[in-house]
Amino acid sequence: MVPFDTNLNNFSYCEILLAIFREYSIDFVYTATGIFRRTVPPVCPECGTQMNYNGYNTYDKRGLGSVKIGRYICPSCNKTCEEERSFWG
Repeated sequence: MVPFDTNLNNFSYCEILLAIFREYSIDFVYTATGIFRRTVPPVCPECGTQMNYNGYNTYDKRGLGSVKIGRYICPSCNKTCEEERSFWG
């Protein structure tokens, strides 16, 4: 199960968040600022170097809301990637 930070802003959505993120491992976190990302950045698929956090991309669904998906950049080859977001598909 994905650990996520709760605060007074998102506590009321705890059950919804648990239902959405239940299938993800503990390698992921839903931060207090609403970003879904890995607790430890992945390694670059091109060169094998551990990537760095590089902000997030926001995806909206009309009438439902939005989600912030963490993105990463490789410090060696500058390749970028982001978390898989099929749960929002």
